[in-house]
Amino acid sequence: VADTGNTDTDYTDTDATLATDTTYYYRVSAINSFGAGDPSNIANALAGDVPAQVTGLVITSATTSTLDLVWVAPSDNGYAISGYKIEKSTDGTNFTTLVASNPDLDYTDTSLNTNDLYYYQISAINSFGTGTTSAIGSAPPLPTAPATLSLTVVTDVRIDLTWSNPTGAEESGFKIERSPDNTNWSIIVADTGSTALTYSNTGLTALTDYYYRVSTLNASGESSASSVETAKTFGATEAPTSLTASSLTGAQIKLDWDAPTVTNGAAVSGYKIERSTDNTNYSVLVADTGNTDETYTDTGIAGTTYYYRVSAINTYGTSPPSNVDSALATDVPAQTTNFTATADAGNEIDLAWTAPSNGGSAITGYQIERSLDNTNWSDLVADTGNQLIAYTDINLTTNQTYYYRVSAINLVGTGTPSVVDSDLAGDVPNQITVITATAQAGSEIVVAWTAPVNNAYAITVYTIERSTDQTNWITDGTSATASFTSQSLTNGTTYYYKVTATNALGNSLVSATVNDKAGDIPSQVTGFTGVALDDTRIKIDWTTPADNSYALSGYKIEQSLDNTNWSTVVANTNSSAVTYTVTGLTPITDYYHKVSAINGLGEGTSATSVLTTTMGVPDAITTLAGTAAVNSSNTQRSDITITWTAPNANGTPITAYNVQVSVDGTTWLNLPNVTTTNAIHSNTINDTDFSYRVYS
Repeated sequence: VADTGNTDTDYTDTDATLATDTTYYYRVSAINSFGAGDPSNIANALAGDVPAQVTGLVITSATTSTLDLVWVAPSDNGYAISGYKIEKSTDGTNFTTLVASNPDLDYTDTSLNTNDLYYYQISAINSFGTGTTSAIGSAPPLPTAPATLSLTVVTDVRIDLTWSNPTGAEESGFKIERSPDNTNWSIIVADTGSTALTYSNTGLTALTDYYYRVSTLNASGESSASSVETAKTFGATEAPTSLTASSLTGAQIKLDWDAPTVTNGAAVSGYKIERSTDNTNYSVLVADTGNTDETYTDTGIAGTTYYYRVSAINTYGTSPPSNVDSALATDVPAQTTNFTATADAGNEIDLAWTAPSNGGSAITGYQIERSLDNTNWSDLVADTGNQLIAYTDINLTTNQTYYYRVSAINLVGTGTPSVVDSDLAGDVPNQITVITATAQAGSEIVVAWTAPVNNAYAITVYTIERSTDQTNWITDGTSATASFTSQSLTNGTTYYYKVTATNALGNSLVSATVNDKAGDIPSQVTGFTGVALDDTRIKIDWTTPADNSYALSGYKIEQSLDNTNWSTVVANTNSSAVTYTVTGLTPITDYYHKVSAINGLGEGTSATSVLTTTMGVPDAITTLAGTAAVNSSNTQRSDITITWTAPNANGTPITAYNVQVSVDGTTWLNLPNVTTTNAIHSNTINDTDFSYRVYS
């Protein structure tokens, strides 16, 4: 300002060009009629404004009693924001201050009423004042709980839930909770994800109380729970009552009872009846009568007090048993039990059984019947006249099946026949008559025989006995077939054998005695050597091995070029000689040989192979060298010394070396033969090239 035109001592800079958050510097000079005085000291200030408008106001979560607000900090326009003013309204028009200055960018409003709609606006505060309010934010109301909840028991494992459509805010799904005691709750459906008003809870336990409650869900959160409802799953009925047991003539007991009054969701369809002779251990008499009759007659019983109990059956199972009642019945003896017919040696069949209940009157005897076809029966014994529970039927026909049944008799009459049992008449096997003993390699003897007649029962095992003196016998082993190998015997010892056949009815008579001497194939040949006789023959020698109790008959000789692939030179020398000359061989060739001894039990282990090389001319000399030296008596001449390494002689000693010399490589002259591995070519002309070659 060039001149304020007044004497005021303050001034406000309202220049539109001032920039927010920029520091400006000022100085002032006084003016009078003589002019402007000196400037004052310099002062400065930061240009600024109230904060910008708050943005990003959202309600992030809601419950029945709280709302969470968050927003984005605006520009502070040069001066730090000290807080935020929060205003609330229930109609979006008339706002009241909820918080005069909130220091954070979020706030939780707890002063709410469930299911009311609220509006909010926020403005930032700094040292210049309060900024423009934000856009208005609002939160949808929480849903209301279903007004009614009803339960329908469908089966023993299923309860259906139905609830009313909640009023107020629109729902997105429902949460369903269940409790066994109305105290400890678990969520069975966290969110149905639909607006359906029904749910079927399956997999439940029969006859069990279940409590349920339902809450409504929407984007704002969860309502309070509905009223709690309870239901009990269906199950088996309660027990029948007033059971009575009454004795009737003819070994019968009549039962009567009253149907249960509580059937737990399904009508009675039948009854289970249990019976006991000691009121402790019960067995099922009737698993399910299949009808709703409240009476039953137990027949065919006598001589014993019977205890009864009855359970009702419906779709969901069997009830607990009723009260117990008992009665005593009399009759002819019960059916004979545990009846068996068992064949015995000598074409006999043994019969045995357990004495049945006597029906209230002592048993006096037993009727035994027999049949050949299980159809046509005749009395074997009309009345044994005693209480013995065993009988033997004798003189039967081998390989004939006999059928039997037994009935107990008392003063009332004859009881029901036992279950039929049968067996095949037979005998122990016949004696073995054809038997041999044959020694074999490995210090073993094979005992073989012809299977005897088995007399209707298959032979299950043969028992072989052994002796070295026909007096003292031991069991050598058993066999399921008609042969046996006796092992680990002592070579040179004679062993005696006899065999017994066994079937289901017992042992046969022992067979006749047979014998043989134990032995083995010859031992391995030792002392085996080979020597080349010349270029086509090799002589092999060995030591006679042990014959292991069976005389040697000869030797087998084999030959190989690689100690792997073998060919037979002689299958059997048929001689006891322990030397052999192999002929027709190739000179200077490696040959492997092995020999094995032969006796009456076979061929023994071959000797360790030996390597022998046939003879031949020596190998070529490969390390020939020559050295020249001036002749000691004539300097115009030289002496040349030729040296070499002795070659392989191939079977016979080298007797001499033939040394030849040539000046043109074509014409060769012999130098004197030598027996050492060097020679001297004396008095040669200097400056002459000589070639040498040597033959052994």
